[in-house]
Amino acid sequence: MRSKLAPVLGLLVAWACCVPLAAQDFHWIGAPGPAAWPPNPTCQAMLDAPLPGRGEPLFGVDAGAIWLARSGATPQTLVVDENNNELLNASDLESDLASGVRITLDFFNLSDDYPGCDVQARYFRVQGIQSSETLTSTQVVPRFFGGVPADPIGTVTSHYDTDLQNVEYNLRYRHARTPGIRWLAGLRYLQMEEAFRFDTTNGGAVPSGFFSDARNELFGVQVGADWTFWTNGRSRLFTSGKYAVLHNDVDGQARAADAAGGPLQIHYGDQTTSGLFDFEIGGAVAITRWCSVKLAYQGLFAQDWATATEQSRAFSLTTGNGQVSYADPQFHGLNLSAELAW
Repeated sequence: MRSKLAPVLGLLVAWACCVPLAAQDFHWIGAPGPAAWPPNPTCQAMLDAPLPGRGEPLFGVDAGAIWLARSGATPQTLVVDENNNELLNASDLESDLASGVRITLDFFNLSDDYPGCDVQARYFRVQGIQSSETLTSTQVVPRFFGGVPADPIGTVTSHYDTDLQNVEYNLRYRHARTPGIRWLAGLRYLQMEEAFRFDTTNGGAVPSGFFSDARNELFGVQVGADWTFWTNGRSRLFTSGKYAVLHNDVDGQARAADAAGGPLQIHYGDQTTSGLFDFEIGGAVAITRWCSVKLAYQGLFAQDWATATEQSRAFSLTTGNGQVSYADPQFHGLNLSAELAW
């Protein structure tokens, strides 16, 4: 990753240092907590600890923001100059952080007969994960779906945009012998929409250039675990990992104009099995008996997803021939939220 993620890593290090400073006594999960701390429902809910005088299931809400940045695409030459020198490679299209909303609902200890069983629903959406580059030379030659411009172009602006949407439903279980660990299994739906284009309008009123879109609709099952590996009853450090096996329904298109000014357009589609590894690590500090503030690193590591840039070398815009090509995009960022428990 490039230096764009340096502020993210720095913020995580600072947060990790602050959480232990809020503690009066460091101990691992399973050891008795410091008696000086009053019971905190949020921390106890996460650890499945009993609440004094409360027998009904506990309800939790985790609401806040998520920021994600996309790593560079699979390397390939996208733009050259008049001497065939590379001006832009797909690996250069690393985005800045884009923000979105993230909401999680938890129903803890659903049954007295099966203590430690929870149901969790989560939703997040991040739009506008984007990068752009303006390239100027005597001749700028985009390589787009097997073709190049018929006439010389002096300036081209590339745009690469990604939108992500996620919905998941999990059943989680904590065994009494492994306090702090919740095993989970569930269903997951994701949608990734991408737009990749070369804009040659150069300030003109009518958009012109080369345009492509790719859409991945993914649905499947996932397994994983949440682990609170340290707590003092008021603060905690945690991590989680989930792996999803997903059916991926892909469709997309590309369009431009031929030498005579006529439109060229192709559509493509495919289905495959894709994967996703979802990783999170961070800390939470209680500010009241029912509310904690949480900050964590968020990483999404996809396998066999159809990105918009990858299709540019997989299809020919003039003949329509080609086969959907898959890549392994990555998204890195942060989530910041308030955890509420009743």
